[in-house]
Formats: sequence, structure tokens, C-alpha cells
Amino acid sequence: MRILLVDDDIFMRAMVRMKIEALVCADIIEANSAQEAIAKLKQQNIDIVISDQWMEHDLGTDVLSHIREHTLTTCLFILFSSDKKFIAQFKQNKNCVAIPKPNLRQLVETVVGTCCINFFT
Repeated sequence: MRILLVDDDIFMRAMVRMKIEALVCADIIEANSAQEAIAKLKQQNIDIVISDQWMEHDLGTDVLSHIREHTLTTCLFILFSSDKKFIAQFKQNKNCVAIPKPNLRQLVETVVGTCCINFFT
């Protein structure tokens, strides 16, 4: 399982990484911007993308747009945002979910659930 963690806040990336690594055996790759994440998506197959929505220079939805444009449907995209109004309006589907920040428990449960489903299918 390969997870791409996108956030411009190094401490948030470290906290999310620590929580996920405690429960799942995964290769976690980090990016500090949407542009860096898109470059990594072009280089590697990624199973799950976890992205902050509001970063200093770009948006997590920029990464989602790239995933949709290049039909990377095997990738689960998890958007992490503190904007409750944005989350309520966000169009979710089976490959795309928005989670309120800082709800790390829900984030980790989503990742662990996906890893278990992929393991047994």
C-alpha cells in the first residue's frame, strides 16, 4: 500500500504519518504542496492520497483535479479541511471523501478500512 500525504504543515504530516504507521504497514510518501504531489503521482503508483485543502500556495483540490483528469480511479483521495462549509458542499463518491480537520480518528479509520478492503480483494 502506497500513501501520498500532502500538507504544507510539516507537523501535521508527521502526526498523520505517526497515526497511520501505528496501524498499517504502508509506504508513506510526503509532499508539501499540490505541485509536488502531482509530480509524485506522475512518477509512482499511489493507492491513497491524503491532502490538506488549504495550503500556502495551492489547494488540495488541485491534486484531485489531476487525479480525475488522468483517470487515476484506483486511487482513493481523502481531502482534509477545517472549513466545514466546504466539506458539506464537497462532492464525495466511493473514491473521494472529505474529512473535517483535525479529525485524525476518522482519517485513520478511512485509511485502515481501505487497506483492509484492498488486502482481502
